Amino acid sequence: MMKRRPEIRPQVVTYAVAILFMALIVRAVEVIMVGLTDMMMSATILGVTVIALVALVVKKISLGRNWARITYLFYFGYSLQYMDWGFLLDIHHRYSELSSIQALALVLFVLQIWAIFALFSPPGDTWFLKPEKPQEQAAQGSSTASQ
Repeated sequence: MMKRRPEIRPQVVTYAVAILFMALIVRAVEVIMVGLTDMMMSATILGVTVIALVALVVKKISLGRNWARITYLFYFGYSLQYMDWGFLLDIHHRYSELSSIQALALVLFVLQIWAIFALFSPPGDTWFLKPEKPQEQAAQGSSTASQ
């Protein structure tokens, strides 16, 4: 028997999606703050547009679309190249340089790793199975009624 998607979204998926949305909100605030201080309006508009598209992908993740979680994984992997790894590796000496929004973004970065792991491992991965088709449900209902 083939595994089917559960009727109710697993709670771990709900938590993961909430973390992904929180990370996007913090990222949007950070992009807007940097854009307003540096007077780079076109980069700010582009950044907010990308964040809006990623928010749409996260919404599709919450609806159980498998392509969306894979797309988010690629987006997350691609965004790792823009991290300041030198600063992160030396953070225990330079934590006083962090703004509050950067500190929150760092915490949410770690939580995003957990969220992605949760979306690709049980029980979160069952949410991305194909839902049962209505005609299959009707056929199963009639076969159990005749027994």
